[in-house]
Amino acid sequence: MVKPDEIMAAAGMQPPTEEEPTTTATAGGAGTWYEARESGLYLVREREGRDGEVEVTATRLTNFTARIVASTEVDDGAEVQRRLDIEATVARRKRTASISASEFSRMDWVVPELGPSAIVEASRGAKDHTRAAIQAVSEPAEVRVLGQTGWRQIDGQWTYLHAGGAIGAHGPVDGVEVDLHGTLGGYTLPKPGGVEDVRASLGMLDVAPDRITLPLLAAVVRAPLGGVDMAVGLHGQTGIGKSELAALAQQHYGSVMDARSLPASWSSTANSLEEQAFLAADALLTVDDFVAAGSPRDADRLHGAADRLIRGAGNGSGRGRMAKDGTLRAARPARGMILVTGEEVPRGQSLRARMMALEARRGDVDWDALSSAQQHAAGGTYAAALAAYLRWLAPHLDDVRGRRSEEIAALRGQVSALHRRTATGIASLAWGWKVWLRFAVEVGAITDEQRDRLWERGWTALLAAAEAANAAVGETDPAKRFLVLIGSAVASGRAHVAARDGGCPASDPGAWGWRSRDGLMTDMGARIGWTEGEDLWLDPESAYTAAKSAGEGLSIDLEALRSRLSDGGLLQSHDPSGKTGVRVRLQGRQRRVLHLHTDALGEATEVRHRGVSGVAQGDSGRDTVRHHRDTRVSQGEMPSDQGEYHLNAGETPETPWSEYVTEDSGDFGPLEGLEGAETGSTGAYTPAHSAQRVSGDSPARQRVGVAR
Repeated sequence: MVKPDEIMAAAGMQPPTEEEPTTTATAGGAGTWYEARESGLYLVREREGRDGEVEVTATRLTNFTARIVASTEVDDGAEVQRRLDIEATVARRKRTASISASEFSRMDWVVPELGPSAIVEASRGAKDHTRAAIQAVSEPAEVRVLGQTGWRQIDGQWTYLHAGGAIGAHGPVDGVEVDLHGTLGGYTLPKPGGVEDVRASLGMLDVAPDRITLPLLAAVVRAPLGGVDMAVGLHGQTGIGKSELAALAQQHYGSVMDARSLPASWSSTANSLEEQAFLAADALLTVDDFVAAGSPRDADRLHGAADRLIRGAGNGSGRGRMAKDGTLRAARPARGMILVTGEEVPRGQSLRARMMALEARRGDVDWDALSSAQQHAAGGTYAAALAAYLRWLAPHLDDVRGRRSEEIAALRGQVSALHRRTATGIASLAWGWKVWLRFAVEVGAITDEQRDRLWERGWTALLAAAEAANAAVGETDPAKRFLVLIGSAVASGRAHVAARDGGCPASDPGAWGWRSRDGLMTDMGARIGWTEGEDLWLDPESAYTAAKSAGEGLSIDLEALRSRLSDGGLLQSHDPSGKTGVRVRLQGRQRRVLHLHTDALGEATEVRHRGVSGVAQGDSGRDTVRHHRDTRVSQGEMPSDQGEYHLNAGETPETPWSEYVTEDSGDFGPLEGLEGAETGSTGAYTPAHSAQRVSGDSPARQRVGVAR
């Protein structure tokens, strides 16, 4: 005979025991409730039997007890998320867990948080009943915390949040709880300091040249003013003190964030960095150690992460996100000042235009001054100075922010000749510096005369930094980068430019990618264009392919490149129809090409102006024309299979020849319109010293020279 207890066990239920419940709570309809007993959580049902007696059954749900002790709302300025603090007893041992409300609902947190000894029974509906039982037996305290740094209005007053609490117009504010996890916990400020702390902070300027330290300190004091649409970059070789300089700036926001404990690193994922930049509002966030090492894919990933982070900071925008129900979630853009350190600068013209790049060189850091500054930073002096600044800002914040756009615009007008975004960044930092100096005067840390000197010192340093940053932006201009890469391809023998008729250029062929081989001029690599006089016509597809293969830094497609060349004023002519290219008759047929000046190739122009010859016989075709030998060949060395070459009067096979042709050695006739036929397109040129003509239909491998 099967016993009732065995029947209940087979049904997944535990038989009623005499164990006294520690907590009882009703759930569902009448006659159903949950109990927390020493052996676990139970679902208890009461019903009337056939004989009229009340029957009570208890089904064990878990072998542990748990209750919610606190329900915490975390407000990060964009969303309010709820976290639940749970206390549990598993095998008579206390366990605690802090989980999100969504994790609690899924009930997949039990083993990860409580360990493998915590068991939810395998009966049908046990998970759902366990969730309901925990809620039913709990009486949680309701808590609201703030999950960000930066300014929030509390009781109508501006208050600056940090991991240790909040600072208002009268110093620390009681009753404000801030919850920052991970490295963001280092954003902890002490009580506001005095004038000596402010002076010590200004002493940071003496650690390195003003072109480095002043923009760094300006970034520190600009961040709490809001509306930051730029980033600052500090780059240089390893071992020269980049991270140490960055740490001095970062430790204004928390003394523990030294060079070995900076709040963010490029080894983190892009999503993690974006979240940190969002939560570190109105503060400086240093992202350390940008080095594009590893495989090309690793380098691309790193540059992609930098592009997302810095572009988002510059635009004040975050990636769009959707909730599970398909609705749009609030964006989470960077809300503070980002400081990037590394051995190199993230690539891209648009990105660099959003970042003030500072270069640290060997010998820049005064190591004795650095040691003194590090003692101040580690002791909390810099953080106390910033706390005093925040206390001063709190009652003035609306007024200061109200004048922000107008004052930055006025300062930008004084650097308007620079790249528009670079000028805006300089003006933004200068405005932050101006506000900081106003604070320093009002609290008595410096005099009016000292303020004026520090302002001039700062403005001079920022303008110098702007000039360097603008040059860096120009170096990454896709149009200019394209021309540099083309020049490199031609100089290294990976590409060449022909004369208009397809032959060897009459002037300085070595500078156009031609080399001497056994007394003959030979074109090297792919043909990317044609030249005549001061005109250079590039075949768009061939030139673009050659540039991409010559080096990195050309990240836009061909159509965008055409537009950049046009917008940059680099194209000498345009098609009347509005198309970027023009149609020109070259090498016997009409071609759509990009029309530039021969000087557009930059470095190649410098080589050409020096009258460089081709590479000597036996040299690699990939050698650059800068490292040539002015080798001379005799006409007698010309192989017979290259065709006949007529000697001029008085010449002998031993007459020495140079490997280049003077600029007046060719006569192509006048350059005509861009559309019709033109003189010399299929003709020939006549050297000034010779009555003979070299056919324009001759092979690219041909003999050119001037007798001496």
